[in-house]
Amino acid sequence: MTSRHTLFHIFTGLFLALFIISASVTLALNFRFIYYGDIDRYELDKASGLTKEELREDYRVLISYNSPWGPDELSFPHFTMSEGGRQHFREAKAIFMFFFYGIFMFGIPALLGIIIAKKKRLGCAYLMISSVISVLLPSALGLFTVFAWDRFFVMFHELSFGNDLWLFDPAEDPVIAVLPDEYFFHEALAIFMLVIAGGLICAALWKRSARRGKTQA
Repeated sequence: MTSRHTLFHIFTGLFLALFIISASVTLALNFRFIYYGDIDRYELDKASGLTKEELREDYRVLISYNSPWGPDELSFPHFTMSEGGRQHFREAKAIFMFFFYGIFMFGIPALLGIIIAKKKRLGCAYLMISSVISVLLPSALGLFTVFAWDRFFVMFHELSFGNDLWLFDPAEDPVIAVLPDEYFFHEALAIFMLVIAGGLICAALWKRSARRGKTQA
């Protein structure tokens, strides 16, 4: 394999891995059953004084807001919000939108690379590269998350936001009382598991392609 082909596989594999990550974040965000389960698990209805259906309604509003087709402003049916809280949700939405559009930004060049590799019979080394990135990175982060969740949570917010608005005051933004740390932990694990699953699929496809190549040879 020439150095030119090596670079081609590296970039195609990187774009494919970034596509998997973007799709996993977007998909996990829409796993409403995670929050619905946490309502029962942590008795959030009793903690908030709202019914389970009212909490689900507020959550549906939040998920709708974080979609490309959602409203420009977030307004909870059962919770008041401070301007700082509103700004934080706007900043969080911008991050979710990056991953949503990343599906196309990274998926299109990855698809073009796959088509070119197939047409020119360049092999599937990009699948191996993508699988390594998609398995090792989330596995390492997943271990850090499991054993040092509090530190991971703080570091993520410090790196992602240029302010401390994420430190909600429950008196001004009571919604934070029904968004416990455990919910975000479950969302993070869902993302890591989806990314790893995508990486394992790439690894399986690469191995199958390698076996076919040996058979044809």
